[in-house]
Amino acid sequence: MATWLFGNQEQLNTDCNSCPEWFKRYTSFTTANKLFVEEVNESARRSNIEVFITYCALDTYSLLKSLVCPESPFEKIFDELKTMLYNHFKPKPVKTFQCYLFSNCQQKPDQPVADYIEEIRTIVQKCRFGFSEFEEYIKDQFVHGMSNMNVKKELICLPDLTLQAAQEKAVDAERTALEVGLM
Repeated sequence: MATWLFGNQEQLNTDCNSCPEWFKRYTSFTTANKLFVEEVNESARRSNIEVFITYCALDTYSLLKSLVCPESPFEKIFDELKTMLYNHFKPKPVKTFQCYLFSNCQQKPDQPVADYIEEIRTIVQKCRFGFSEFEEYIKDQFVHGMSNMNVKKELICLPDLTLQAAQEKAVDAERTALEVGLM
């Protein structure tokens, strides 16, 4: 009797640029299909490893074997293998350097406001700021790095400015400039 699987999970390749996202998708896929079981005994642990290895491309499996050498991947638990691959593909960014990139993020001359805010949000995730300061840091950098000096001056003067309000004013100014340019 055939077993149907929900979704589709691509193999993990060594050229993977989004290792964390792959593992999130893999975990969702194995959970939805009840392929990952609680590691209460050796049989369950081995089953999890066997399922995981079937979703590793040949080059990834070779890499995995070299990372755990002299042991075998089958002697490890899933979380250990995941951590080894994660650290290999995506080493932890240096916080100081990421904060430097964040504080120097400037809107490019023809960069839309939406793309600029997305760039800031991507960089700030690697800075590991505390949650309470997160939106405040993004707002401050958004205003600091804006290329439209008129909007920047207006935003700087507003008391209790929020990121959402700053973004809305910048998008409105951008939209107005585009419409005026079409006249």
